[in-house]
Amino acid sequence: MRRLPPLNALQIFETVARHRSFTRAADHLCLTQGAVSRQIIALEDYYKFPLFKRHAKELTLTAEGEMLLPAVKESFARIEEISLRLTRQRTDLALKVPTCVMRWMLPKIMRFQTEYPELHVQITTTWQHDVDFQLEPFDAAIIYGSSPGRTCSRCRSSRSVSRWCARPIC
Repeated sequence: MRRLPPLNALQIFETVARHRSFTRAADHLCLTQGAVSRQIIALEDYYKFPLFKRHAKELTLTAEGEMLLPAVKESFARIEEISLRLTRQRTDLALKVPTCVMRWMLPKIMRFQTEYPELHVQITTTWQHDVDFQLEPFDAAIIYGSSPGRTCSRCRSSRSVSRWCARPIC
């Protein structure tokens, strides 16, 4: 079995790369600057090359650091996504709702909860009016805008909501 790099050090590497500073990364992670520096040194010892070019007031990634960063980001994002899915209860319904429709939506959700008390609705409000079910951990979403690839002029499989057209999109 191959030995993996220290995962905690990889997480710190991503934070340092994002902030371009050991000190700002340490503040973000609630660690000392020395602890962050030691983790980066341990990672550089593992790889046997530097990941950062150290300048007087900032850090820049080396070519190797630039290659490593996207893989680290993607890997931690995938771990986070699957962890969310695994730890969420099967009776939870994760819903993404634009903030602007909450006044309209809240009575409907409360009525739904009354009719289906075994289901727990988790609502996330957002200013964004889009959703990517491949990247976001939602079961359903309310979005404002037209259907992808279709116009919405009182479509057949739609249900009118006020003067708008609502259509489930899978």
